[in-house]
Amino acid sequence: MEKYTDYQKTFEIEERVQFNLPVQYHQLYQTLRKTSASTNPTRIPSTPAREQHWNKITTRLVEQYIEEFSSKTINNAENQGVSEQQETTIMAENHTDTAIGKIIAEAIQSGISRALELNNNNRDEDQDFYSKPFKYNGDRDRFKIDNWISSIDDYQAFRGWDNQKIYRFAKTLLIDMCCDRAYIQI
Repeated sequence: MEKYTDYQKTFEIEERVQFNLPVQYHQLYQTLRKTSASTNPTRIPSTPAREQHWNKITTRLVEQYIEEFSSKTINNAENQGVSEQQETTIMAENHTDTAIGKIIAEAIQSGISRALELNNNNRDEDQDFYSKPFKYNGDRDRFKIDNWISSIDDYQAFRGWDNQKIYRFAKTLLIDMCCDRAYIQI
């Protein structure tokens, strides 16, 4: 198991916190960071368990920073003589931006995870150790015909398909002269 430095672990968490914070707080958050993106440390590979652990920590920190930054924004507004209505508007905008950002982030995350899931499912299905039969163009060479029929039979056995399914599959491999004759029903 690889050992990662505290700097790398802190960097991963701080990157996620900054990603989840509303944009108006990014500059303020930069002053509090212990790590810097400019140092470009080696990233820790992401795993579902690590993401779950980091998300727990990040969620707590983001809530704390939003509360802290919101109060600073309100205090600054009070010091500058801003009315209560403007304060309420500022707070509502901040929380709306945060809520919208979370919704968008969740939608993107679920979309990416769904795409990865579909990609992995398709990859498992298409990872054949047995190659698909070649296309047949209607050539009258008996060796080519025998080899093509044999490859179709082998592929049927490999996939465990019934005759109807292999027949439909084999029709897709016919090209040129034999295409027209392939759609005759048996």
